[in-house]
Amino acid sequence: MDTILVDLTIGPVKFQYSLMFMIFLFIGWLTVLFHSRDNFDQPTYELAANEPASIMVPRFFSSNNLYLRGFLIYLTGMTGIYVALSLAGEALVKGILAVFEDPTMNVTDQPASGNSIVVPSQWPLVLALAMVGLAPKITGLRAPELLLRRFSHRIALIPAYAKYLAFEMQEAPFDSRFSGDLKYPSFIHYRPVSGAAAAADQAWRKTCMIFNHVKGLADGVVVPRSGHPLDAGQRAPIQKEVQVFSSVLRDLDGKLQVATLSDEERADLETQLQQLLLRVYLLAACTIMAFEVRDIPTEMQEMGFAEIPATIPTLMPIMMVFGLLFFVLIIGNSTLAALGFQELVPPSFLLICLSTFYLVSSYGTATFTAITLYRRREHQGYWRNNPQWAGSFTAFFPIGVCAYVSSLLVLSIMLFPILAPQGLDKLVNFATFRSISPAVGALLACGWLKRNAFQWPSFVKFLATTSTTLAAIAGFASFLISALNNEPYPLPPIVFDAAQGLISGLAIGFLAEVTRAYLTKASIPSGLHRHQGALTPTTSGALEGVATTGGRIGF
Repeated sequence: MDTILVDLTIGPVKFQYSLMFMIFLFIGWLTVLFHSRDNFDQPTYELAANEPASIMVPRFFSSNNLYLRGFLIYLTGMTGIYVALSLAGEALVKGILAVFEDPTMNVTDQPASGNSIVVPSQWPLVLALAMVGLAPKITGLRAPELLLRRFSHRIALIPAYAKYLAFEMQEAPFDSRFSGDLKYPSFIHYRPVSGAAAAADQAWRKTCMIFNHVKGLADGVVVPRSGHPLDAGQRAPIQKEVQVFSSVLRDLDGKLQVATLSDEERADLETQLQQLLLRVYLLAACTIMAFEVRDIPTEMQEMGFAEIPATIPTLMPIMMVFGLLFFVLIIGNSTLAALGFQELVPPSFLLICLSTFYLVSSYGTATFTAITLYRRREHQGYWRNNPQWAGSFTAFFPIGVCAYVSSLLVLSIMLFPILAPQGLDKLVNFATFRSISPAVGALLACGWLKRNAFQWPSFVKFLATTSTTLAAIAGFASFLISALNNEPYPLPPIVFDAAQGLISGLAIGFLAEVTRAYLTKASIPSGLHRHQGALTPTTSGALEGVATTGGRIGF
């Protein structure tokens, strides 16, 4: 197993990797994967005073889809660091050791051309164990991982997502008539009536009403219709925060019952009430995230808030899924090269990366184009106004054409320097037929977006249909390209292209469900900031609002 090698040329040196190296690389990656799963849940921020500390961790206050998005970004980054150090780390270590042996060496000296180094098979496993056990203990080595984890949390709106919900609750109108039948907690003695005009009384009633809803969730009395139920152990951190908040309510209740207060004491009491209201917003947001509530607007209505859906960017899930697809295809193609199937894959690792990038870019461009057009049509209410099959066909046909054209243009531009010298006919044949599979996959993804609910049997059928369809189309396109170019022995390339189409189809299927979940479930309450049906400010603007008001959230 040590005699089967794959070559990677870095500068004048050729590094050689055995099949055993690939096996250890995979085992080490599993080690990094399991470590990343636990490490991702650790917060990267400093908790403000009296924030709900025990539930302000990613796995509690992030929705399932947002958590998955952030974790995959984090895992992709950790995988990239691990693979890069595994492949090129040998050169780095040898260079550092050479400098220590001879500090006066000429840094411009280069090894003789043609030098080859067989990388030890155990190197990836040693590196993985160092990343898991050694690096977190050293400040300098821990910094890159911390920056990557913080970036992933930021992309997944962790913890800004919970604070964003709290900020939107602060801005959203609250229907005071909805709280007319408010039942105060038993330990509360200051109970203003629903028609109380004082701002302090209105803030107190709103705080008590939101507290009742959160306490019902924590005690299991209220179960969100679109949320994930929690057992007693999972609700314990929320119940702890509710108890802490209850003690604060008791203290303020005693102050509110004092009839004779000076103007200064009254102003200070109103400030405490506003701070308490901000804290209950954050507690409610964290609780909603802990229950993984999908239909957030309905949950907000239960509390008395108005709501509007939030716009989720299309590009992020596409980059996440196709970035992971790129990594999977790289590993698969490198394994084929290590096993000796040199006629199927490019002769070098860098060319494997380049060809895989072309493939993934064509699928990603077509899917991004199709989903963007689909969302625009959906925003215009096209399918609601044209529910018939003919109306759907007339809407999907231009989407498919645009997806095909975008993939065709991307492939033609990227492959022009390579295939144009061999003849424009090869370039045209390759780009024309290779673009069919990405366009069909994009259409299938858009078809799945029309669903309103997730069901495992339907999703499994969709995955099977998408993957087999793209495999068949990719294989047929490969056959046409081989026939037009008069290439001998077309069967192995056809099977190889069909296998890549199969894997790409699985990625398309998962992307469709992730995007559908974003479109139908990840909604955020907000105030009635509308201008001709659009949300104002935009999501990025709202997040800036969180950054500027983050200091005001918390007691």
